[in-house]
Amino acid sequence: MASPLISFGTRLLRRTPGWTRDLAVTVGGSQLLRQRRAGHYKQKLAENRRYRTLPRAELLEIQGRRLHDLVERAATLSPYYREKYKGIDRSVLTNLPILEKEDLHGQIDRIIIGSKKKLLPMFTGGTTGRGIVVYNKISNMQERFAIMDVMWETFGFTIGRQRIAWFSGRTLLEDNDVARHRFWRTNWLYKARYYSTFHLAPENLPYYVENLNRFRPEFFNTFPSAIIEVARFIERSGSRLTFQPKAIFVTSETLYDTQRELLERVFGCPVVNQYASSEGAPFIIQCPRGNLHVDPTTGVFEVVDDDGNPSQEGEVLVTGFTPQETPIIRYRIGDRVRLAPPSAACPCGWDTPLAEAVLGRSAEFIEIPGRGRLFNAQIVDCLKDVTSVTGLQVEVVNGRLEIDVLSDREVFESRDRTTFLKKVRERVGDFPVEIFHVDSIPRAPSGKQSVLRKRP
Repeated sequence: MASPLISFGTRLLRRTPGWTRDLAVTVGGSQLLRQRRAGHYKQKLAENRRYRTLPRAELLEIQGRRLHDLVERAATLSPYYREKYKGIDRSVLTNLPILEKEDLHGQIDRIIIGSKKKLLPMFTGGTTGRGIVVYNKISNMQERFAIMDVMWETFGFTIGRQRIAWFSGRTLLEDNDVARHRFWRTNWLYKARYYSTFHLAPENLPYYVENLNRFRPEFFNTFPSAIIEVARFIERSGSRLTFQPKAIFVTSETLYDTQRELLERVFGCPVVNQYASSEGAPFIIQCPRGNLHVDPTTGVFEVVDDDGNPSQEGEVLVTGFTPQETPIIRYRIGDRVRLAPPSAACPCGWDTPLAEAVLGRSAEFIEIPGRGRLFNAQIVDCLKDVTSVTGLQVEVVNGRLEIDVLSDREVFESRDRTTFLKKVRERVGDFPVEIFHVDSIPRAPSGKQSVLRKRP
């Protein structure tokens, strides 16, 4: 229960002008940003810049050393791993048991090394079920931000130097903000404007575009589903942008080819993808040449087929090097990846293994009787060449595939329905399909959207 003093302070803040809340965001947000880039950060920043210049053999040697140290430390200091690894030859990663989400959630007190009270909690969004909390040292967080900052700087962005529009799952606004059509907060010191992802209704989007034109961000950091709604509105309404950003960084959701094409067409800049996770998964990072680099210095990706055998495409088991106090070893995170051939190389000079695509949540699929699993990437691909649709969710209910469509209904029915249904039929055959037009598609508490409708 909140204290009377905190409750009074919260009520007082809600009655103050918007600029005072921006001041609070500037003070609190700047303190957090400085904390993330203190301590071990500069050392890790220099290390990761150097890693970009090393040959693959040296990167794999670093990976091997870090993997050995991680496994031995977990087997010695973590009660969970000490018991699990008893009698196992730990020198071969594939000998070790898989860590399931249920174990990470239910056995967290036995998995972690040290006392939770001295560690920082990191929360997952829980997009495939209930959220998970892991615990780590601030130095682990500083290393992960160093990795991200090296990626950003290859595209010309340094936090605090250039303006950035940030679309995330933060709860930012009060009722009087919404009444005044103010859907953002600003960190003046770090030149960051945080836009709410919970108010992207069609009637609000003109205010977002108007404010973006005033703010003129040089970069975006965003969920794909959030910036896609803005882009589709701009293209559909004929709105004009008075600025051109240098790059759009997307995170936390799967980026589909159709989304990339739309964003690059509307904003006229590259869309930069990356993969990681709050649990501490290794990184897959896009370089300026557009290739996805599997960074071996951050961990190990094992891509396996449905039978658990090594594969070029399939589910990933992740082992992360940065979460030292909550060891993540052969963790079934629930994502799918397609690797490039082992011989593939990138002309950018960063000599890592490459991925062809991050395919999304392996848990994000529906079962079509007689056809098998239909993954979210296959569902979203039905929107190719269907420009009237701004969002969709699907679910199998009572023997039929129900599709909620957020669209310009008149245009969809007159022009796009046939194309869309043809693509759906290619994937589900004769299975019954029904389309419902909806006014909005709900977001999870994290601010993300799922292609699959999840009933409470």
